[in-house]
Amino acid sequence: MVPEPRPTPDRLTGGAPGPARPATTRERPSTGVLVVHLHVDLDHLTCELVQAQVEAELARTPTCRLILDLTDADALAAAGIRMLLHLWRLCRHRDITLVLVGTGHHGVHVPLRCSGVLPLFDTRPSVLHALPAPSLTAARGGTR
Repeated sequence: MVPEPRPTPDRLTGGAPGPARPATTRERPSTGVLVVHLHVDLDHLTCELVQAQVEAELARTPTCRLILDLTDADALAAAGIRMLLHLWRLCRHRDITLVLVGTGHHGVHVPLRCSGVLPLFDTRPSVLHALPAPSLTAARGGTR
């Protein structure tokens, strides 16, 4: 019996037939803000890859807010909870605000709630709600 090939460093199939899709996509909508959209379930096969990608991006550019978008994740295994706790500790140590998006659906919400870690996280319904509010000074066009 031939063992299944391991996921490549940047892409996973997510169990679906067809071409591999990226495990994450990353964007920086404003200075100091990193949004990571997860496109895989967080289990023992994917967490190491996702964690490495997030940590590499945090090391590359100064960040004050990390937004993890879990909207596309259908399941959150124990390994996923461990990874989220690791990132929570890393962000606290580096003074980075960590916000989780997409925790309202059953496959993510129930494991977070049942494990008791949900209250640790700042959760928002959408990436737009998780972005930092523009300062009033900037909105008024300068200082008064």
